[in-house]
Amino acid sequence: MYTCSLSRPMEKETEDTEVTPSPSEDSFLARRINIHKQTL
Repeated sequence: MYTCSLSRPMEKETEDTEVTPSPSEDSFLARRINIHKQTL
């Protein structure tokens, strides 16, 4: 798992467990993951 506590730490878990991400949220998460990978 990747740790992305840059902007909103708790929201990632609740998104994954409680709701299935809509296409917009999905691309938003993917973009956040890509940004996080670039900072590694």
